[in-house]
Amino acid sequence: MERLINQRFYLLLFGSIFLASCGKDKETQLALAGSFQSEPVISGTDIKMYTSAGQVDNRALVDKFLARRQNLASYFSRVDVPISTTNSLTLAFRGNNRVTLLAKSATSTDSILTEITSQSPQRLVLASIDSVNMLRNEPQNRAEQLSALMQAEQPGQRCYRVPFVSGTYTQSCRVRPIRVITRHDGKLFLPQLSWLIQSSSSYGSSYWAYSGVQNTFNTAVISQLVVGDTLVVQAREIPFSKK
Repeated sequence: MERLINQRFYLLLFGSIFLASCGKDKETQLALAGSFQSEPVISGTDIKMYTSAGQVDNRALVDKFLARRQNLASYFSRVDVPISTTNSLTLAFRGNNRVTLLAKSATSTDSILTEITSQSPQRLVLASIDSVNMLRNEPQNRAEQLSALMQAEQPGQRCYRVPFVSGTYTQSCRVRPIRVITRHDGKLFLPQLSWLIQSSSSYGSSYWAYSGVQNTFNTAVISQLVVGDTLVVQAREIPFSKK
């Protein structure tokens, strides 16, 4: 009798898991159908600071660190920041993993055909169908080296070294630009990743900063910080609404 009860229990449990999985698949399919337009706001989030000793939880210390760099004032914000209604991005899912991006500004409208090259319940990676040629210099300092590792998703590329100036070289790369789309709470979002990396040593200090990068944070960078390194990072998002 006990064995029969156990068998029924496992059958019921398996059935529940199967139905839940089907529900999630259906929800995923619905989420990626039709068109979605960006909303005119960048959602504010917490600003995080890290050193080789770990995360810095003192908000006043974080604000003081950023206040010394007034040129980066617009890179970070804990409150929502409005976007001009003349600027928008529309995602149009076309089937066969194809997605058309329609980027509008006050002066132009650009249409970019992409394909979904990777997806999970948390994110989509959209790669442009057309590749572009880019020149890339070798990182000149530690801050720049760490900055190059900040993005969790990296584009596919083919690179080779070319002469830059006398005695130096750079890289010429054929790249398929990517954009990451995150999803949670039943909605899609466009990441707006911002960071500032400062590296100090007996030879001096350097820093590197970016804002509005359409990618997610590679948390592995935290474990690579050494004494003299400071990282400030914020992962904001622009929400999409179904059209």
